Amino acid sequence: MKLLLYSDEYFYKQLNDFYSVYDENNEYIGSDFDRNYADIFHINNVKYINYAINSLDGFRNVTHVIIQKTQFKNLQLMKVLFRIKHFNPNVKTILFMDDDPLYYEVLLSRIASNHLAYVVSNYQELDDLFRNDFNQDLSEYILKKETKKLLKEFRLY
Repeated sequence: MKLLLYSDEYFYKQLNDFYSVYDENNEYIGSDFDRNYADIFHINNVKYINYAINSLDGFRNVTHVIIQKTQFKNLQLMKVLFRIKHFNPNVKTILFMDDDPLYYEVLLSRIASNHLAYVVSNYQELDDLFRNDFNQDLSEYILKKETKKLLKEFRLY
């Protein structure tokens, strides 16, 4: 498993703490998301997203990409997700919604209808996604109609 994590430092530390393992004396042993491992890459600069998309010049054999929503605007994120799906269809892309999903109805609807990524909003949902072998129903996010107001919000954020 080779995992790329596009997030800020605070998000990475929270994720690392959530997956930390302690012994019976409550001493730190390690974490499943420790960036010192060879297969976990934490990248906090979004201009390097091409490393996840382009397997020729970027990272090879990537299995999972986790993207923090606040790192990208909606339109930019949609382009990235479409490109990952097109160039690396076997990569499991996970979008971590660290902001209120109420403002991102159109984004989530388009992600769900095109099967671009899995969507989680907290660390427990991320853990459940890994445990359930990426079985997630995103049909609740699909909108029946995109109104002008929703489209305006989509372009704004």
